[in-house]
Amino acid sequence: PQRSNSMFNWFLAAEENAKCRDYEITTISDIKKAGIYTCKATVPGNFELDMFANGLIGDPFFGDNPLKIQKLENRHLWYVCNFKSENTDNLNLVFEGVDTVADVYVNGVLLGNCDNMFIAHEFRIDDYIHDGENVLRVYLKSVVCESDNMEYTLKMINTPVNIESRH
Repeated sequence: PQRSNSMFNWFLAAEENAKCRDYEITTISDIKKAGIYTCKATVPGNFELDMFANGLIGDPFFGDNPLKIQKLENRHLWYVCNFKSENTDNLNLVFEGVDTVADVYVNGVLLGNCDNMFIAHEFRIDDYIHDGENVLRVYLKSVVCESDNMEYTLKMINTPVNIESRH
């Protein structure tokens, strides 16, 4: 059965001064212990709009605000929600687009990773949830930082040019 987003009470945790740090945060209590700021969030959505809705930044579409919020690109972000389940059989968690590099946890167990926002990611969760209260956490890593850790091979491609087509 398909479930509505209205049953999830999401919040966003954003590390303010994170520049490519590794975190060992696997639970909501780890986020609180680290003193990381949290606010209400909307899913689907994005963190800039959540921060704007909570009065943390100016309108991201106004004036030079798009340039001002570029400093947020190095932040570590966590989207977290608690949800209740009465049925733990045959359940899949589907993300239709996660931007971009993320780890997905249910009740502290790593389900898997996302690294492409243009494809859906699906995780089987039957073995990790239980009747009653459960916690879903999505750790969004900074794409700027993650790209620094990737190796790129540059290749020179010699493509013939048709000079006649330029006239």
